Amino acid sequence: MPEKVSLYNSNLVEKIRNTALSPKFVDERIKQVTECIFGNSPYLSEIIIKYPEFFINCFDDGFENIFSNLINEIERAEYKEREEIEAGLRKNKAKAALLIAVGEICGEFTGSVAMRHLSEFADLCVKKAAEFLLIDYHNKKQINLPNSNNPIENTGLV
Repeated sequence: MPEKVSLYNSNLVEKIRNTALSPKFVDERIKQVTECIFGNSPYLSEIIIKYPEFFINCFDDGFENIFSNLINEIERAEYKEREEIEAGLRKNKAKAALLIAVGEICGEFTGSVAMRHLSEFADLCVKKAAEFLLIDYHNKKQINLPNSNNPIENTGLV
């Protein structure tokens, strides 16, 4: 468990207190992790504030389960517009960063598991982006895909 670190910004604490999930933040483990993150990482702190329910679910539902759910959500996502995929991947990148960092802080993920999860997440995001672009160019008749149901198949992309 991380050492207790004073919060670097009371405005962040107030943002948490003003959410419906604020009672969860009194749980000692969650409180310690939150204080550690707020004391050391403005980036992760903002993600907690933006997605407090996701943060709490990591503790309630288990880090591995949440990671699997995040991967499955991305795999199932069907993006139609460029802005939609950009926003979706950005949101999931933030969630993955928080999940993996907190998993490591809590000792739920070893360093090698965290790196494996980061790699798996990155590979999937690259695949989704490539599929989106290939389908987009195929629909615009700029390329002809051998199999539009599996856009990467037989395209030469590795």
